[in-house]
Amino acid sequence: MGRVRFRSLLARGSVMAAVVLPVVVGLSEGLHARAAAAQDGAGPPVRLDRLMKLPDTVEYDVERRGGATRTEWRSRFNEAREAATTAKKDLDQATAKLEKAAAGSDSWRFVPPGGDVTAENQDNLRIRMDVTKKREALAYAEKRLKDLEVEANLASVPADWRN
Repeated sequence: MGRVRFRSLLARGSVMAAVVLPVVVGLSEGLHARAAAAQDGAGPPVRLDRLMKLPDTVEYDVERRGGATRTEWRSRFNEAREAATTAKKDLDQATAKLEKAAAGSDSWRFVPPGGDVTAENQDNLRIRMDVTKKREALAYAEKRLKDLEVEANLASVPADWRN
């Protein structure tokens, strides 16, 4: 009976039904064979809903917290700490350069608009702008690290994953 139905579906051009039907028939025959084996004393019949789930005893070797593994969390924290350290070093260098320029110059002052702008005053202005940029970069890196800490706390990431 299954073959006759299969051929009629193919004749009508229903390829999808022709492909799905044999699969369903094969599954049902397999389930009937299992049920018959279970009745012969092989054990209780297996329910279909049990076949569609993994056993509770299955364990995975990759643990995730907040959608990331241990190595991903560690790399995130390492990158954030490295960015903050680099920003701090850059700010220290720019500040030292600013202090050196201020100590070695008598013309350390703001020039009013339209005033006499010398090359030394322009250098001082560039150094001050550089220090301001470095401070902003450090603040951003520290904020990023703090945000990552908050995200890790919300995801219950253990402390050893943060090192």
